[in-house]
Amino acid sequence: MSDNKFQASIVISSEHMEAKELIKQLGEAETADKGDPISSRKGAKLRKDSIWMKCSTLAESEPLESQISELVTYLKQRSSQVVEVLRHSTIEIWCKISNKKSQCGFVISSGLIDELASLKINLVFDLYR
Repeated sequence: MSDNKFQASIVISSEHMEAKELIKQLGEAETADKGDPISSRKGAKLRKDSIWMKCSTLAESEPLESQISELVTYLKQRSSQVVEVLRHSTIEIWCKISNKKSQCGFVISSGLIDELASLKINLVFDLYR
């Protein structure tokens, strides 16, 4: 088993759309509305945007590129809704990368990068050790 773990998620943030509108456009996912507390701690700051988040269904041991590709396919199957959501939102794919060793490598093919660019989706990398 690899010491590397990957988790990719689509994260949509919108100042102008409510979570229920994002669900209507793109399907069920983890959500939070603008104005909701960021955490359950007393005095937590309030969200400035509504959030819609869908995680890859692949295991964390699967390659990052495979997880991103799965999420891109999900969005491409809903391309007209993605275009509408992008008018009012930011769509990103967040990539959590955890490793127990000092080095961790992964590949994202130029074809997948082209697909992300055509959908106007940013990649965000979050590295943990």
